[in-house]
Amino acid sequence: MGMRGAGWVAISAALAGVLAATSAFGEELKPLCPDRPGLGTSPCTLDAGRFQLELGLFDHVAELGGGGSARTWANLTPALKYGLTDRVELQASLQPYVVVRVRDSTVGETRTARGLGDLYLWAKINLDRPEAEGGISWAVQPYVKLPTADDAIGNGAVEGGVVVPVSIPLSEVWSLGLTTQLAAVEDAQGDGRHLAATAVVGLGRGFDNGLSATVELSTTQDFDPTETGRQYFLGLSGGWQPKSSPDMQWDLGINFGLNSEAPDAEIYGGVTRRF
Repeated sequence: MGMRGAGWVAISAALAGVLAATSAFGEELKPLCPDRPGLGTSPCTLDAGRFQLELGLFDHVAELGGGGSARTWANLTPALKYGLTDRVELQASLQPYVVVRVRDSTVGETRTARGLGDLYLWAKINLDRPEAEGGISWAVQPYVKLPTADDAIGNGAVEGGVVVPVSIPLSEVWSLGLTTQLAAVEDAQGDGRHLAATAVVGLGRGFDNGLSATVELSTTQDFDPTETGRQYFLGLSGGWQPKSSPDMQWDLGINFGLNSEAPDAEIYGGVTRRF
């Protein structure tokens, strides 16, 4: 077994140990509330002193066109969270191994890039008032992207922004989610930064057996100086929190591109474990 194979065995063993960990605390905890699945983000934060691993088991994006295709795979993608206080959590996420395959049908050529993805660092501050429990919940989530990706996968630029997620309960089982994101991203020419804005609206439904389902619509407007890019998506996702394991959730989702600039489809699945 080579160094790369041995490294993946060690990483897999460590992740398995985390997922199998049991709670070491006896106090009453907030309900489990991951950011995955879905296009939007949840405003809730971890209890102080708690860790949470949100692991993307698989993620496949397909973009098909008349002159070729582009596919991206990212498996075993971890996001690790820590509850700094009951209202502030820190998060780091990284794609440890990404595969991008681009096929040009006009010349019959396929190019494949493999390597590390970018590192994202987040801080989420929940802005709920104590007396507003059960009402509208919202948060502010600034972040920065550090260019750890290989040149063929990332753009090599430091970027950042802020996410504002809002959750509005409509009934005991229905909820409305709103997520707004503003980001400073690198120009296509690589000589400056410009604004990109994303808005997501989602309708969620919870069930007594621990299942949940969400349907979402999103739009991203990328105001690059050369040309404004626009992408629209429809997202369908679901989660399952076993009643016997209140610190765990399994999830599955699929996103459909609604215009020519958006990737055609994305399918993904993962697991969340609080410990």
